[in-house]
Amino acid sequence: MIPVLYYHRVGPFAPGAERKMNVEPDRFRDQMKHLVRKYRVVTLDEVLAGVTGRVAAVTFDDGYRDLMTHAVPVLRDLRIPATFFIVAGAVGAKDGWYKGEQDVMTWDDLEQLKFAGFEIGGHSMTHPRLPELDDDTLRVELAESKRLIEGKLSIKVRHLAYPQGKHDERVKAAAKAAGYRAAWATKSGEGGDFAMRRIRIASDTGGFAFAWKLIRVRWGWY
Repeated sequence: MIPVLYYHRVGPFAPGAERKMNVEPDRFRDQMKHLVRKYRVVTLDEVLAGVTGRVAAVTFDDGYRDLMTHAVPVLRDLRIPATFFIVAGAVGAKDGWYKGEQDVMTWDDLEQLKFAGFEIGGHSMTHPRLPELDDDTLRVELAESKRLIEGKLSIKVRHLAYPQGKHDERVKAAAKAAGYRAAWATKSGEGGDFAMRRIRIASDTGGFAFAWKLIRVRWGWY
């Protein structure tokens, strides 16, 4: 299995935040240095195409603004491709789905990512638990968020990340109907283009733990 990593925030640790939500900048840089030493980092399209060898991919959920300061410069320095999954209805606002304390990227930030060559994907309109929605609301969360990002940035949004990784057969069908090429879950992803599995990297995933997690994923032990 190809390790497809996902992060949330990269920045100084926020007091009281869940450990899954935050990786400190120095640790993130060390992780990315390890990644480029040991792996060829590829795009999500390359993962779907069945690229082989010692490869990995990097993604970010939610579009926190501190990524512009603490993650993007590292990615650019090390020439690492990455995909940023954006909550379209929260652009330029706060993370209302979590604690409502952290800034989300602005449209200007997203333009910068686009021109830097990073991929921008969808992460719904408001970050709900998608299987709990009725059909009409589900369509808005997936299709309208895609349309909004595409219209604002003049890009094609090909990839979706399910909020919290939550999905079922109805959600997968809605994602396909909305025009996404593929959809990405979390550790619970069962495989297939609309339930691709990703591995969370948290604040306590450092040093040996980071390297060992990648090895376990590659060999199907995770």
